[in-house]
This record gives sequence, structure tokens and C-alpha cells, in this order.
Amino acid sequence: MNKGIGIVTTSSSQYANCDAGTADSRFMGAVLLSFNANDRNNINISWKSETLTPGDGSPTEPRVWNLRLQYRLGNSGPFTDVPGLADFVSSISTGDSVQFGPTTLPAECNNQPVVKLRWIYFETSAGVVGGSRPQLRLDDIEVTSVQTVGINEAQANTNKQLSVFPNPAHTQFTLFTSSNSKGTMQVTDQVGRMVMQKSFSQVSATFDCSALPKGIYFVKVADNSNGIMKTSKLLIQ
Repeated sequence: MNKGIGIVTTSSSQYANCDAGTADSRFMGAVLLSFNANDRNNINISWKSETLTPGDGSPTEPRVWNLRLQYRLGNSGPFTDVPGLADFVSSISTGDSVQFGPTTLPAECNNQPVVKLRWIYFETSAGVVGGSRPQLRLDDIEVTSVQTVGINEAQANTNKQLSVFPNPAHTQFTLFTSSNSKGTMQVTDQVGRMVMQKSFSQVSATFDCSALPKGIYFVKVADNSNGIMKTSKLLIQ
């Protein structure tokens, strides 16, 4: 739509019923945003919502729908309401809008490979039975953050060296670390999924990456003796 994301459901989605597990009789509408927060903290979210078309009903008994923002870490498990953000509640007047945020996401979202946000769309008052439901607008979504280096990674930057070459790589790459101890190397994609994991026991080691699709990856090396981790970006062409 020309005003962001337009939301209208095809059933009477009631959040409480869906939360209790009766999704066979109630359907939850949602808009999902997923992003990689590796090496990021102080993650802030802001967004705008507006009533495009009020639902049927009357000023004293309107049909009311809400938008609620939730978050989750990773690709499974329940979502949690983002603290500090109230629901957007549909209005009986066209064009009524609310600007939310910026609100800082909980600290557990910092430095995570997969953070998922979702706006759930659900009914809180049926109003006059039957008729049209409110049509809502979701727009001006903005996520900001600050690049950071964790304590262990800062120690790694000071005390250890990690190089990955050639970069871009084609069929194989070599990593070099100043550590002489044994370690573990992991390669993750941009959404945090691990696509390779190998052990190494020398200053340099070469790994085959010919099976990986072209794209941007992150090579993470952990020193088994002290737990210090270093990360480097790798481009495969």
C-alpha cells in the first residue's frame, strides 16, 4: 500500500485464545521483522500506526482491534511483549495515529544473531456483531543500534590476531591466529545459522567452503584454553 503495511484479517483473532493454544478456532494475524544483532547493543525500535478505516459499530460500541509489538530471540519459542510500548488501539475516526518509541529493546537482545519482532493484530471488542473490521496501517518502522565489542572480543583484539584469507573466498579459505592452543572455528550466515564448524590445533588452518552459497558469512574462532572469541567477516563469491 502507499501508506506502509495495510492490515486486515479474515477472522476474529483474539489474542487471549491464541495464547492459550486454541489456534484451531482463532487465527492470529502478524507482521514479522527479523534481523541480525551480532556486535550490536542499545537496540531501539520506533514505529507508527494509524486507523485507515474504522470498523462497523457505534461510538458507544465500536469494533476494536489492537496492534501489539513482541520480540523473540532465535527461530523458536514464545514471543514476549516489548516492555514500555502500549498497544495501538483502533479508532472510530479515520486518520487517528500514534507514533511509538524510540524504545530500547531488552538487553538480552544485544549481540544476538537472530532477533525477531512481530506486531500482532487482534480483536479486543466485537462491537456490533458482524460487519467490517478496522483496517490498520503500520509504517515508519525504524530499528537503530550501536556497534559494540564485548569484553572477550576486546581481549581477543588486544591479545590475539585473526586473519581470514583470501577474502573474498571461492572454494576455500585459511584462517590465521596467533594462538598456538587448540580452538574451534564456526561459520554462521547473516541470520545466525551455523553452516560450518571445525576444530583446529595450529596457527593456520585451511577449510573447504565450496559447498556454501555465495554471500556474507561470519567466521568465529574460540580459543579452547581461555574462551576468548574473535569474529571476522567472510565474503564467499
